[in-house]
Amino acid sequence: FKHEIVIDHTSYSQDQLLKKILPSNLNTNIKSESLQDIKILELELEQEKYKDLIGKVVRMKSDNLSKAVLMRKATSIHEEKPNYEWNKYFLDFQFEVLAGNADLNRNFKEGNAEFELNLNDVHYYSFLQTERDRLVTTFNKDSVFADMFGDVITSIRVALNNVTVLANCLGEEKVYQTFLKNIELPLNKSAKPRLQVFNEDLPNFLAHILRPEKADQPKIVKHLFSGRIVNDIRFVHEFVGLFSAVGNSQYSNEENLPILNFYYLANNQDFTESMKRVLSKKLNTENSELRDAMAKEGIEELFDANDILDIYIVDARFHGENRLLHVSLKLSAKVAFFDKYKSQLARKVQQFTQSNGHKKSNEKKTVEDLEKEIRNNNNEGLAHSPKKVKKDGNEANE
Repeated sequence: FKHEIVIDHTSYSQDQLLKKILPSNLNTNIKSESLQDIKILELELEQEKYKDLIGKVVRMKSDNLSKAVLMRKATSIHEEKPNYEWNKYFLDFQFEVLAGNADLNRNFKEGNAEFELNLNDVHYYSFLQTERDRLVTTFNKDSVFADMFGDVITSIRVALNNVTVLANCLGEEKVYQTFLKNIELPLNKSAKPRLQVFNEDLPNFLAHILRPEKADQPKIVKHLFSGRIVNDIRFVHEFVGLFSAVGNSQYSNEENLPILNFYYLANNQDFTESMKRVLSKKLNTENSELRDAMAKEGIEELFDANDILDIYIVDARFHGENRLLHVSLKLSAKVAFFDKYKSQLARKVQQFTQSNGHKKSNEKKTVEDLEKEIRNNNNEGLAHSPKKVKKDGNEANE
C-alpha cells in the first residue's frame, strides 16, 4: 500500500518552522507571555526586522489559536510628552499588533483582584505578575504606601491586603479614569476605604501626602513606590534633600523616613561585585551636580550600601542583556535632608508648600542640626532597629 504523507506547517514546531524560514544566524528563541487569548512577544533587535513573519508563525502555532500577537516595544519618551521631567527616567513600552485582532481592552483577574483596562492606556506590565504576587505581601498592614506614578494593578492589590494606599495618576486622565472604574469592580470594592486616588503633578502630590493638612490623611508615609521601570539611576537623586523642602518635623526621626521602592533596569556587565555596592557607587557618582555639592561639603559617599535594604532579581535577562531588579532603598537622614543639592523635585515641592502658606518647621536648620536631633531622638528610645536584609536565592546578600 502507498501512503501519501503531507508535510506542511503543522508538521513542525514553532522553533523548527522559524529556523526554516528565517536567516540561519538569527536566534529563533522567542521570549513571550500570554494574557488570556493574546500572545505578547519581546523581540531582540535583530528579530524585530522579521517581526511580522514571526508574529504570524507564533499565532499559527499557538495552542489556543491566539486572537492577537503583540510586540512589546521599548520607547524613548520625548520632551513634548506630558510629565517629561519625571518620565525621562523611565523605560516605557507600547504594544504593536503583529497578527490578529487589535482590540487591547482586557478583562482579567490577578491575585484576589479583577481588572478592566486598555493595555495602551495604562502602564501595564503583564510580565511582572509574579513579582506583584511577591510584592503585595511585603508591606506591613499598618503602613502607608504611596504609588507615585499610577500603577493601577499594584495599588489595588496592595489596598486589598489591608494597607493604606495613596495613588497618584500624574495628571494622566486615562489612568485616573481606569482607577475609578476598577475600584468599583465587585472583587475590588473592599479596597475603597483604604485607597485614595489623586491626579496631580508629582511635586503637588508629594507635598500633600508628606505634609498633610487634613486630619483624615495618614501622617507618616512608609513607602514611596514607582511601578515604572527606571533606566536612569538619577531618578533616585530627585529625592535628595526632599524632606528639607517638605519641612514636616515628624520625619526628623530617621525611623519615620520612607523606603523608596522601584524597578531598575541594569546592565549585567556592571555587576562585577555585590549588587548593593554597584548600585551605591552609581548613586554616588553618576550625577555631576550632586557630586560637586558633595565635594564642597567634604562628603565622599552620600548613599551607603547598607541603606539598600533589599534587591530582588525579577528577571536576569530582560530587554537584551539587562537585569531587571526591584530595589528597596531606605532614605537616610543624610540623603533626605542634604539641602546643599536641590533636585528639581525638591525645589518644586518647596515652592508648592511655600505658595500654599506652609511654614517649614525645619527651614532654618542645617543638615548637622537635623542629624543631631535624630541622634537625640534615638537616644530617647525612638531609634530604628537594625536593618534586616532578606537572604534568598533570588535576592542580594551582603
